[in-house]
Amino acid sequence: MIGNYDGGEPDGYWKYGMMSHYQMREGSYNKGTMTVLWKFYDADGELLARQWYDDNGEVIKSKFVKKKKKK
Repeated sequence: MIGNYDGGEPDGYWKYGMMSHYQMREGSYNKGTMTVLWKFYDADGELLARQWYDDNGEVIKSKFVKKKKKK
C-alpha cells in the first residue's frame, strides 16, 4: 500500500493491493475518513466499481462497471 498518515490516521491519497492484486482500491482520506472518489478493482486489475463519499465517509453514489464477456 502507498499512503501517508497525519496524527496516526490515513490522510490524502492511498493505494492498496498493488503487488498482490488482492482487494485493490485507491482513493483519498481526510483524517482517517474515506472521501470523494474511490475506485475498486478485481484480482486482474480491472475496474469493478466507483464510489463517491461525503465528508463524513458515507457513500453518496456507487457505479458498478459491467464486464465484457470473453469470447
